[in-house]
Amino acid sequence: MFLKKIILITFISCIYCSLQAQDLGNSPYSQIAFGDVQPSGGVQQNSMGGSISFVMPFTLNLSNAAAVSRLSKSKNTIYEASATLQLKEVAQNNNTQREFAGSLSYITAAFPVSKNIGMSIGLKPLTSVNYQNSSVQRVNNSDFVTDVTYTGKGGLNMIYTDIGVDLTNNFRADTLKHRLALGLRTGYVFGGITEETSVKIRTGQLNDDVRTTSFQRNRWNDLLFEPALIYTYKIGKDQKLNIGATAVIGKNMQTLRFLSIQRFVANTTTLVGADTLFREAVTKVRYPQKLSFGISWEKDLKWAFSADVFTQDWRPDPNYQRSMNTTRSWGVSVGMQYIPDFYAVKKIFFKRNFYRAGFVYQNTPIVTNGQNITDMAINLGIGIPIVVQKSFSIVNLGLAFGQRGTLNSGLVRENYFRIQLG
Repeated sequence: MFLKKIILITFISCIYCSLQAQDLGNSPYSQIAFGDVQPSGGVQQNSMGGSISFVMPFTLNLSNAAAVSRLSKSKNTIYEASATLQLKEVAQNNNTQREFAGSLSYITAAFPVSKNIGMSIGLKPLTSVNYQNSSVQRVNNSDFVTDVTYTGKGGLNMIYTDIGVDLTNNFRADTLKHRLALGLRTGYVFGGITEETSVKIRTGQLNDDVRTTSFQRNRWNDLLFEPALIYTYKIGKDQKLNIGATAVIGKNMQTLRFLSIQRFVANTTTLVGADTLFREAVTKVRYPQKLSFGISWEKDLKWAFSADVFTQDWRPDPNYQRSMNTTRSWGVSVGMQYIPDFYAVKKIFFKRNFYRAGFVYQNTPIVTNGQNITDMAINLGIGIPIVVQKSFSIVNLGLAFGQRGTLNSGLVRENYFRIQLG
């Protein structure tokens, strides 16, 4: 049975990889570091702004590896997958561009291993890169001008295994005042970023125009580790105070770098010359350490309030040119969930649903023109329980209304509306 679960999630992961799931349209800020950092949680956590400490029955907390330990006394396997649609408006100066894109977000399966150990296997994106920018620049001390185009694609993904151990699961649940679970996520990080810079020099003579293209590719394959914990203190009969913490252990990841420069006759594919500067050169690029802390207060299957903070060390890495305009990032979030009456006898639709809301503010690692780029969003969500014969499922829908960046100093502002279904 255990082997079947491994085979199933591996097969689904292969489908995921073939879909290049992390692409959500053009994003100018993905030119920095490893690209746009993707949310670490599932639909439920994202709808509440984060919530690494809150563990609800019937769902997974993808932000905290220790949460999977709650399955240890269950005989059930939980499968979860999500897709995302995003409408974005990108503005700079007096120019506006609209983007619409969709992607598969994540796939995971979780199941009990023993009376106090749970396990999950999954695949999700860590970062995404997708941009195309053009500009016209004048060559110093000449009458020539250049057309410059920057393009980039790719990102990082992670196949991971979570192991969660409930250290107090040998005792009767109704007598426990304190509960502690530890977890470890082991992730295999893979992916790459491909970038091209194309420069066309306008000389005024069509046959003399030359286009030079710089092609660079960075590829990663390495392991990341993320320890985690959840502590629960029982208050009265049906209330709990939860504390959660996670840490992504930063490391120097092995990187394969390729760099070539090609020269063409402008507006043609006629190659004038080519030079390869690096061919699969091996180097090390630092993946930044991240620390997260969360607290939540809940009443069983009724309501929950949560708050999270995080910080991540994105300081520049001299081995990685894309990281030169970065700094330490941090963020805060608050959220809530409310269930009117989960045990409603008549199973009234509106009473049994899970209603969620949250707010998140991030000081991103991006620094441009001397300004830190911020990202803030209001999140809303709903979970709809569905019972078919002996199978219990929850359809989760999350909405995010957000803004990243500013129009000040000629910078880029992104307004986005995101729909996540899982």
